[in-house]
Amino acid sequence: MSTLFTPRICTWEDLDYTNAEKLLDAKTTNGTIYNHTGGLLYNLLGTEGEMRIKITTDLFYNLILFCRKNKFSPEQLTALFTILKTLHLLCISTPYNNIEECHQLMKDFIIKHSVFRPPYSICLFSLHQVKLTTEYLLETYFKHYKMYKYAFTKRVLLDLSISYDRDGEQKEAEVDPISSQEEAGKINTAKSEEEIEQKEQAETTEEEATIVEEPDEIPDDLKQLKDLISQTLTERLNEMKVTVEKELSKSDKRLTDRLNILEAETDGGKGGKKKK
Repeated sequence: MSTLFTPRICTWEDLDYTNAEKLLDAKTTNGTIYNHTGGLLYNLLGTEGEMRIKITTDLFYNLILFCRKNKFSPEQLTALFTILKTLHLLCISTPYNNIEECHQLMKDFIIKHSVFRPPYSICLFSLHQVKLTTEYLLETYFKHYKMYKYAFTKRVLLDLSISYDRDGEQKEAEVDPISSQEEAGKINTAKSEEEIEQKEQAETTEEEATIVEEPDEIPDDLKQLKDLISQTLTERLNEMKVTVEKELSKSDKRLTDRLNILEAETDGGKGGKKKK
């Protein structure tokens, strides 16, 4: 795993104290928070595409509102900001399902900031804040995990083209040279040089006229081969389509089951505490 996705103490990694304090200031309006968050994310993530920029801005804008509502300190805000950014980068790092890795990374990050054990971890969040943070991330980011995966996964298009090369050799017409020399004893003195030239021109014209280009037609065996290849490719593409659809269906089912388990664990924790 990359060092970026290694659990670590991440206070002041992406936000400095000035920006964190400005975002948590009660006098700062929601519009200012939204615009300021968008600018920070553009510098940190460099997200391409207007849709992706809006999605990430909404994601971190709501995180800031969550911290303001629960009166988190600037140091706690900057830690949560980096934790959520790292979770998001891990989610979109692969087009495959990695929700379990993301969930484990979230738990490891929270432990790093909730247990006083320097230099390995610090006690930045109280037990109550840990519970609030965990519930918030499960109810927001992980609940919409498939949406983020779909929006930030690059599309791969298959451009399939088939070409058929004919190796037919074109035969060049060979014209036998007309000998202008005859045996000295058989030369007819009655023929003039002009008649000999006219005869040569007539013979050359006649030979050129006999050269006719054959039509460029595909032989029957090549036609059969082309049809066979097209039929085979069609069958294989259909099989691949069915297989991909089955795998996507299985992946969606596993993801839904995993989210249900996580929600059940969260609800169970709430119920257990109320009974006490």
